[in-house]
Order: sequence, then structure tokens, then C-alpha cells
Amino acid sequence: MQAAKKKRAPLIKTRLRRIVLAPVSALVVLWLIGSVYLAYGTVVQYAYVQANDRLLLPSALALTAVMDERSVTMAYLDRPRETRETLLDVRADVDQRMGNILDEFRGLLSLSPEKVQKRITYLDEKFKEIGELRARVDQGNIDREEVEEYYNDLVMAGADLFDEQARSVPSPEVVGPSVSAVSMFRVVDALARADAKLSRGFATGEFSMDDQHEFVAQVGAYESMLEAVDDYLGPEPTNMLASLRDNEEYVHLHELIHEIANRMITTEFDPYTGQEVEDLSLPVDEAEWRSAYLPVKDALTEIG
Repeated sequence: MQAAKKKRAPLIKTRLRRIVLAPVSALVVLWLIGSVYLAYGTVVQYAYVQANDRLLLPSALALTAVMDERSVTMAYLDRPRETRETLLDVRADVDQRMGNILDEFRGLLSLSPEKVQKRITYLDEKFKEIGELRARVDQGNIDREEVEEYYNDLVMAGADLFDEQARSVPSPEVVGPSVSAVSMFRVVDALARADAKLSRGFATGEFSMDDQHEFVAQVGAYESMLEAVDDYLGPEPTNMLASLRDNEEYVHLHELIHEIANRMITTEFDPYTGQEVEDLSLPVDEAEWRSAYLPVKDALTEIG
């Protein structure tokens, strides 16, 4: 019986090829997987950055409309009949603008970092409360402190979202302009809060010393932030801001701010009561204030 042939031992070259090629093949596979993953991550990040950039101005305009609703609501509490139509118009504008951007943000959730997702969800949930607040405003069973607190929180929820989005993108080319835009948005909100304080004075014909102090505080915050933002605006926003500062409405607005902030309360004799009464009227009228405030507010929003 023939003995079984012995299996030929593999050549040294063949053995070396197996030893070397096996791990190299594994590395190639890992490199391909990593490349696909990184490419996908780059595409996702690019889509996220592009979406953020596209949504920044519409979001700022939507929240500026919320600021307008805050001011009109404050006036409505004291003068409901005269301001009802204006309030309904601004509410419709807010609903349309906020509805559009929140739809966009919900679509962005899957691309967003976890911290940004939380900010989007909080803004969405906060805006859902506006219906209940409006109902209480219409029924007259809410005070102005609650109104201010809600709108301030809603606007800040938007500002915090912008801030988180800006810091979530690692590219310095994106972070810089985004942070500048967030800072300018906070400038606009400080000015709008001062406007909300005036709205009550225009509605009632009286501007108390407490309201005046709060107005001065908000104006101070607005001016401080506007001065600070100069240090890190890009070339184009810097030029836009410089042009705005030479604008007639901007100059006139700051003249009105100075006049209101430095108002002195005087007393006069009331012939009907025979007593001295304080004159709490504002030194400027509403039409004059609005003709200067609204263009400046809109211009600052566009700069952001």
C-alpha cells in the first residue's frame, strides 16, 4: 500500500506574504470604514452649518417679532380697545414666523449636537405656552410682570439657542460671525425691553419714576453691549454699524433716549383738588419714538 504523500510545507515567501498581507488587509478595511465615516460626518456637519447659517436671520426676525408682541401686549393691558387690532396683527406675524423657524429647527434635530437639541426643544416647548398667556391677556387676568417674564424667557430661549449653535461648530470661520450675530441679537433685545417699558407710559400717559429707572437700566445695557460688540464684528457688519450710527433715525433715537432718561418730574397745581400733583407725562410722544426706534431696531437685526 502506497504511503500517503506528505503535504508540502509552504515556501518562506508565501508564509511571509500571509503574515504581512493579513494585517494590511485589515488596516485597509478599517481605513475604508473610517474614511466613509469621516466623509459622512463631514457631510452632516456641512449640512448642519449651512442650515444654521440659513436660519440665523429668519430666526432673529421671528424673535424680534416676539419682542414687538411684548411691547404691544404691555400697551394692551392698559389700553385694550385702542390696541386690539395692532395686537392681533403682531400675534399673526409671530405665529407665522415662529411656526416656520420651529418647523426648520425640528428638521435639524437629528443633525444637531445634544446640547443644541435641548435648546431647540426648550424653545419649542416655551413657544407652545404662548396660547395660554394670550388667553389670559385677553381675559384681563394677568399682570404685566408675568407678561414681561414670559416674553423675556421666550426671547432668551432663542438667544441661548443661537449661542449654543454658534459654539457647537468647530470652524473658527463660522464661530466668529455666529457669536457676533448672537451678541447683536442681545443688543436688540435690550433696546426692545426699553421700548416695552415705554409702551405702558404711552398707553396710560404716565411714566413713573420706577419705570424710568428700569428704562435707564435697559438703555444702559443696550449701549454697553453695542459698544462691546464693536471689538469682534467682521468687516461688513462693522461698516454697516458705522453707517447706521450716521443715520438720521439713529441719531434722533439717541436724542430721545437722552431726553427720556433725564426727564425731571415736576409738580403743578390742580385747580379741582387744590393740591400739588406730579406731572408724570413722557417728554416725547409715541409717534416720534416709533419713527426712530423701529428703523434702528430693524437695522440692528439685519447687521446681526
